[in-house]
Amino acid sequence: MIENNKPKVLIDNTQKLIQGQQELYKYISDIKEKTLTINYDVSIDNLTEKLNKLSISVETFEEKTSSHQKLLLDHVEKSDEARMHLKDDIQSEIRLITDKMDKINEASLNMPKLLTPFSHIRSPVKPKEEFTNPFIIDLSKQDNNQVLMKEAPQLKEWPKFTGEGEYDHMSFIKTIEMLQEDYSIPDELITARLHSLFEKSAKRWYYGIRQTNSKNTWSWWKQEIITKWANDAWRYKIENAFGNSFFDPDKDKPLAWFLEQVERLNALYPEMSQKMVHIKKLKK
Repeated sequence: MIENNKPKVLIDNTQKLIQGQQELYKYISDIKEKTLTINYDVSIDNLTEKLNKLSISVETFEEKTSSHQKLLLDHVEKSDEARMHLKDDIQSEIRLITDKMDKINEASLNMPKLLTPFSHIRSPVKPKEEFTNPFIIDLSKQDNNQVLMKEAPQLKEWPKFTGEGEYDHMSFIKTIEMLQEDYSIPDELITARLHSLFEKSAKRWYYGIRQTNSKNTWSWWKQEIITKWANDAWRYKIENAFGNSFFDPDKDKPLAWFLEQVERLNALYPEMSQKMVHIKKLKK
């Protein structure tokens, strides 16, 4: 009877063993699940903490950026205000200069010309033979010219002309003509000095023309200079420089910049009055 119960007992024990194994697996699975949940919660907490720190950093950065932007805007506003004040001061200074030059020009035009500056001095009576003898020459004019010649500026003080960059050939010509008129300088002396007055490109041009045409008068050389240097390329360069030149208070000095524009206009329009030059400049 006992032997007949052995298989049943064995089956029961096997089932209990299987059941115990299943319970053990379930227990292990529960432990794993709880462990993963704990790790997940820890990861979430770490991530939340990092996000909070990042949010604080972003807020701090935005506050600093906003402060810097405010300082920058204040600086820009102050710079614009200072620029406007400087512009007004420059325009006022230019108007004062223009008014003074206009008054000087007007005064010079209205000034009476003294044809006989020493009329209160009695002129000596010329001897009778001076009127009748053609061989007696009045040397007073020649003496005066010689005195003026001695007072003429030295060569180093004469204007130079290169024919390069924003050159002004008309200013060069007018300066020589004023020297000739003021100091009674003869044509021969002027033409003899041209090789020293021309420089760089202009000197090379002068040597070529001189060898081809030999010696000529100062009037002839004036016309050659105008023909050579008053060309369309030069006019375009000066007009373009004038049109693109705008006053920059950070780089330019008011008076120097103003005079540079006046020189460009005088070169382009030599016959224009100074008043019209200033008006054209102020309209720029």
